[in-house]
Amino acid sequence: MTCRLVLIVLLSLVPSAIADESLRLLQIPVIGTVGADVTAEGVQQALMLADAQSWNGVMIEIDAIDGDPDDGARIASLIRDTELETIGIIRRAGGAALPILFACDRWVVLEETSVEVPDQRGGMQTEMLDRDRLAIQALPAITSDLAMLERELQRLGKMTMEALPSSLDPARRQARLALARTMVDPSLDLGTESEPTAIPALDRRSDRTPGAKRIRTSRQGPGITARQLSAAGFAPLIPEGIDTLASALGYAEIEAMGDSGLLLVVDAADLDFKARGRLNSIVDSMIGSLDSASSLVSAMPWSLTRARLSMPDATRLRHRFPMELSDGGWRIAAGEPARRWRVTCEDSIRRWSAVLEIDESVRTLMVRSQDLRNEIKGLQVSPADRDRMTAAVACWAGSLESLRLGTEGWKSLTSEASKAISSLRTWVDTPPVLTVRP
Repeated sequence: MTCRLVLIVLLSLVPSAIADESLRLLQIPVIGTVGADVTAEGVQQALMLADAQSWNGVMIEIDAIDGDPDDGARIASLIRDTELETIGIIRRAGGAALPILFACDRWVVLEETSVEVPDQRGGMQTEMLDRDRLAIQALPAITSDLAMLERELQRLGKMTMEALPSSLDPARRQARLALARTMVDPSLDLGTESEPTAIPALDRRSDRTPGAKRIRTSRQGPGITARQLSAAGFAPLIPEGIDTLASALGYAEIEAMGDSGLLLVVDAADLDFKARGRLNSIVDSMIGSLDSASSLVSAMPWSLTRARLSMPDATRLRHRFPMELSDGGWRIAAGEPARRWRVTCEDSIRRWSAVLEIDESVRTLMVRSQDLRNEIKGLQVSPADRDRMTAAVACWAGSLESLRLGTEGWKSLTSEASKAISSLRTWVDTPPVLTVRP
């Protein structure tokens, strides 16, 4: 039976006649890392602006191959649920960007796109990618566990399929479902001709499917090139430019507003970056305060030992201060012994003061760390930072408890230090005298 090519007929985005009306579109860039360079907040603000200004729709320009799939799913839900027309302009889409792309009503794919790559001098240079570049790929996050990778692919596939908009007719929905399946299942290839008229996902190990031709997506990452995407009818392949976009979409003219959407997305990403930076700074200070306190706690035993050894009446120092009988009592000998006594007392005061300073510093650092922990409770934490914050708080709690146990009994040490300092200050000017009975 002769196979019939059905995809281009079913899925073509180019109408047979160009409409007379113009289309007003707000451009929203999804470029860089999903969840960092582009956030759900930024996309939401851009969609709200387009709706408030009565624009016809939005152009979602996609050049993103990494990021958090959860962030991608959140952005996709906003695009899927808007009443505006959504046009996906494909440069490169992978990983977290897949749900975003599949949430768009209509697609176009650019013939060329540029990327920045390292040059031989350690700088960066621009490299052009043509229509044979991989335009859509799965690109799961790195892992050493095959089972985890498969689960992540399944999860990404579920997110991608759930992102499909209600505007799709049955044939296009069927085609996108098949494409989504082949992107996240390396055992499948994408069929391009079949009976009945539907796009199948084919087992890559078998070429015996009747009447089927295929794109070997399984051998490409999985992925599909810009040329293949166009040939299969998913999106027209066009040069970059607003006029060619208008022609491909079937409009006489497109009025594009790029700056507003770009600024909203970039500003939201900057605010998110600053918020994450502030959170990271607070977490680092919170943990760092306890690290500093722990270091001081570790220093306390030797500081206390040195303070005790520095007492001028300590056994090891007694012979440095010979006494002489004078005015009815034994006193430290005048001259060098008396001078040495004053120096030793002042040195001992410094060492005992260090014991008190350690105690005060440790308690100040613990209070500061607790205040920082309380400050975190009032912050809105993004999903990307939630695991890090949870782990940091657990680490902090363990360190705090260890410090509390390590400082038990310090009240008696500070009392000893205070009494020693009081005695030493008296001794500096009035060394001990042993009165002799007449």
